[in-house]
Amino acid sequence: MLLDKQTGGLPPELKFQIFRHLDISDLLNASASCKFWYLALCDEVIWEAAYAKLTRGYPIHQFVVTDCVRSVTRPKFVQLDGSEDLSAQWLDDWTQSWKQRSVFAVHVLNIQREVTSAAQQKTMMFDPPKSTPLYSAAFIQNIETALGAPFPIDFVLYLLYFSPYLTFSAFDSHPPCALASGPIFQQEPWWKSTNAIIQFSTVYPSSKRLEDLSQAAIEFMYSTRMACFGLADWTFGFPTKEFLTLLLDANWNLQGQLPGVISRHGLRVDFQGMKSGIGKVFRQTQENKTYELCCIAESFTDYLIQYVATAITTGYLPSWTLMGYNDLMSTLPRLDGLPVSILIPQAQDWSIAHYLPTYYSQEMICRFPSYEAHVYYDSYADHLSWLTAEALDNPDHVHLPDPPVHIANGFYTRRWQPYLQFVVSQNGIDVPNSLLELEELSVSQPASQHINQDIYRLERQLIDDWIQTSPNTVKTCKYKSDTELQEIQRKTDRLQSEVFQLFTQRLPFILYYSQHIDGLCYLHTYKHFLDHLECLKSRKFKYNALDLDFVEDRFRYLLNWMRGVYLNHRYYIDWQPGINDASESTLDWSEVAVRANSLVR
Repeated sequence: MLLDKQTGGLPPELKFQIFRHLDISDLLNASASCKFWYLALCDEVIWEAAYAKLTRGYPIHQFVVTDCVRSVTRPKFVQLDGSEDLSAQWLDDWTQSWKQRSVFAVHVLNIQREVTSAAQQKTMMFDPPKSTPLYSAAFIQNIETALGAPFPIDFVLYLLYFSPYLTFSAFDSHPPCALASGPIFQQEPWWKSTNAIIQFSTVYPSSKRLEDLSQAAIEFMYSTRMACFGLADWTFGFPTKEFLTLLLDANWNLQGQLPGVISRHGLRVDFQGMKSGIGKVFRQTQENKTYELCCIAESFTDYLIQYVATAITTGYLPSWTLMGYNDLMSTLPRLDGLPVSILIPQAQDWSIAHYLPTYYSQEMICRFPSYEAHVYYDSYADHLSWLTAEALDNPDHVHLPDPPVHIANGFYTRRWQPYLQFVVSQNGIDVPNSLLELEELSVSQPASQHINQDIYRLERQLIDDWIQTSPNTVKTCKYKSDTELQEIQRKTDRLQSEVFQLFTQRLPFILYYSQHIDGLCYLHTYKHFLDHLECLKSRKFKYNALDLDFVEDRFRYLLNWMRGVYLNHRYYIDWQPGINDASESTLDWSEVAVRANSLVR
């Protein structure tokens, strides 16, 4: 045999006895050193034994990875014939190769080792690493059995090797969010019970409240198996519970029938993030009958980098009462052009630091507001309820997609992401060479950024992009006689040239300075009238002449409300936004006349 000749004629069983004393890193280094050792270490039996040694008793045939990792092509054998072009035999499914499993496992361990080491060196919040593992392979298997699905292998390796590096022994009033450590996780019955209460079937034991969802969406949600690995917000006596979870399994045959996102009746689910979602990390919120599931990261290891980076840059690990909590519970942007996950093979000059977030919100509470078209109007306008508005503006109950979460409330965030990313794109960003170069962010920066021309344009772009991707809220346009249609056109033209034009100019400003619920009121009012204008192009209409009187009064009321917001920021914050700073053209902030019967139908 060729291999026997290359290894001096040693029989296979003797080679195996020699190589089994080497750990997996030594085998990989030897295999990459020269042709002789590469050929000598092509035996899968050697790698099976090495992989079994690495997994510390965890079943070696249980190997779960994310779909994006599984789809990568890896070589079975490279023909080292001395030519410049190396011909390779490629594996149909690399997860069945013991050598490729070993290569992947070492990649994961190297990443997790560097990240947890940086956490120990750059922060003072974690306890010194314990000398014994927190979890045995048998403990992990018992949790998996209770869940009815195995953990992703990168999470298994973390539990076996690095969970002792990120533990806490003491905390103030609210415990920080530990990763699979603490009494809830280290006591098997508690972890099992926590996993039980986060399953969708526990929150919604009956599908009665889900009747307006598609049958595919309902079946998919009931088939999901989630595993909790972090308690982000669990305060005794407080109704809201937030968890960090891993998606382990679901009925993947239904993926093609799922919507992108659903957000209705207390249920918000990021189906787009769940597609091909084994091993992905989710933020899961439960409050009474409210259930939210939003994707944060492609894998546990990807999330581990964000978790430790947030701890380092914040100077502590935020709980739900501290600034920076949002950065633990939502997706943070990274450098463009990277593979979707750090678990995928990387370029030759890659660094873990490339996967650090390029933006930290430093916000305290993470809430994804419900962007249902339940238009809410301020209590001053108690003539109008959201139900009346929906019947008028969206009679066909067309579901509108979520606007970008940053489209409103920009002034009240410490670091408005669209503007910060714009500044980074203009000035570039200094990427640290390693996590050890990552430093705590200054908290002395201004608490908010007043609007300027760039922010105004960014808001305008967010509005236009959302409008373009939103369906028309009128499925069946109305049509009346030509005489009535002429009256509707006349009123529409007058409204468009007067108050709607003013509303359009002020909208970016007011969204930036408005809380989410008010911002949605303005945005949906704007969207519904645009739909009416679109209908008129085909000589049909959404609002009749009487409706347009009401719509005009509503625009006038909201315009004066906008003006009040402007005056508050102008006089009480000692700044004059809007006139020449907010846009290239002057914004008109004059008061708008309101008829005596305003908002009365």
